[in-house]
Amino acid sequence: MRLKTLIQYHLWDYKRAIMIFYGIIITLFIIFAIVNLISPQRINVSVGGLEIASIIFIFVAGVASFTEIFYFSLINGVSRKTQFLAFTGSMFSLAAIMAAVDSVFGFISLRLAEVQNLFAVFYGAKYQGVASLQLFVDRFLWMLVIYTLIAITGYLISMIYYHSNKTTKLIVSILPPVFFIIVLPLIDSMTSFKIFAWLRGLLLRMLGLYNNVNPYIAIFSTLVAVAIVSFFNYLLISKAEVKN
Repeated sequence: MRLKTLIQYHLWDYKRAIMIFYGIIITLFIIFAIVNLISPQRINVSVGGLEIASIIFIFVAGVASFTEIFYFSLINGVSRKTQFLAFTGSMFSLAAIMAAVDSVFGFISLRLAEVQNLFAVFYGAKYQGVASLQLFVDRFLWMLVIYTLIAITGYLISMIYYHSNKTTKLIVSILPPVFFIIVLPLIDSMTSFKIFAWLRGLLLRMLGLYNNVNPYIAIFSTLVAVAIVSFFNYLLISKAEVKN
């Protein structure tokens, strides 16, 4: 099975789910548009939920993309390297499709209602008086890398669980929340709250929100994260064995 064929297989597997997902989104947008047409006052609508919904959708797609297709591919003689490339290519393609659709929805919704989306909340100040085309392109690129990172992270989590026994799965499930909710705040309080302040500053710099807003810094930072997660994905899939 060729790489292109496996990518198409991945995308075909998501076709029904993504049609249902955007069918719901389109229905909601039509309702908002009708309400604003018949209402004497324009209604403030936040579409930040669209990006959040898309992030959840593509994360689930990433999580659900390993086990079944892994066995299917091995039966058809597909190497683990080809499987890794096919998944990465299909997730990038899916992220591009969803980023493009979400960007179009965001552009249209600006003319139907007073809206706020995540990109506008973070970087809107940069685009005051700037041509809408640049805003559209930058928002698309930002969502493209974010969605790709979320998808391959879901894939990574799925493979970590696949490689783990019951005890390890329990540890992996419990340890991160315990660390971030209990241990890290405790350590932060013991260091005069310097750790959270440092993490906040680091996150703002990575997102391009420190001092002057710059979405290109966020895009670059996310691309670095994509490369790191992809490296671990390749290591894990290359060592994955068939389980009885």
